[in-house]
Amino acid sequence: MPQQTPDAIYEALERTFESSGYRNTLGMRIVRAPMPEAIVECEVTPAYANTQGVAHGGLISGLIDTAAGIATKLGARDVALPVATVSLTINYHRPGRLGHTLRAVARSISGKGTVSCAIEVHDDEGQHIASGLATLRARIR
Repeated sequence: MPQQTPDAIYEALERTFESSGYRNTLGMRIVRAPMPEAIVECEVTPAYANTQGVAHGGLISGLIDTAAGIATKLGARDVALPVATVSLTINYHRPGRLGHTLRAVARSISGKGTVSCAIEVHDDEGQHIASGLATLRARIR
């Protein structure tokens, strides 16, 4: 199979993203970045706040997991590559504040078949919100 251009890969990712109820519900969006880095953003709204009025950890976890999956697909240059998270470790450093945009940046750091990704989450003011390490299983064709 011939390699796709970065633009073609991002266009296919965006189409796939649009079909995900989970990602649409959370308002996640892909930001184009130099491949194979993956960037996914979402805004912290009251609907995603915990009882303390800050981003629920599940929102941040979902953002990290989504960015890792996209990084794995970008690294393989295969948008249709089936991937599944098998392990996810998250360290929360600061709360994600209401009205701020969180940005997860994921980079594949090793693997083929079983892939490890490092993920950093910052807010729109540059505050380091969380760090993650994800291990994903990618079914190589």
